[in-house]
Amino acid sequence: SGACRWSSPRLGGPPPSPRSGAVAVALPSGGVLVLGGGDHTGAIGTTEPGVEASCVQLAALSAAALTDSPTGGDEAWMWPWQAGDVPDAPAALTATRVGGMVYVVVLPPH
Repeated sequence: SGACRWSSPRLGGPPPSPRSGAVAVALPSGGVLVLGGGDHTGAIGTTEPGVEASCVQLAALSAAALTDSPTGGDEAWMWPWQAGDVPDAPAALTATRVGGMVYVVVLPPH
């Protein structure tokens, strides 16, 4: 009834590494895309197979993973496929969704 309620989805599989400065964008499907971030050593690059380790890391959760499910753990983090010239792990970034597109602005590393 107008109040926000915190919850922690119970997910299977390995999560992204802990980070600060990441950006989350709501997807039309009801899921969420998480981009970038860093820890005390600097920007965190990707762990996605086939993509250079110094690139922006993407992780996603489906809409089902974000609902309160009594079963829990059936959904897992996904690592979206990246094509084109994937930017280096940035100093900072921001993102927004317009229609079916997610636009990302990347500030290159120093």
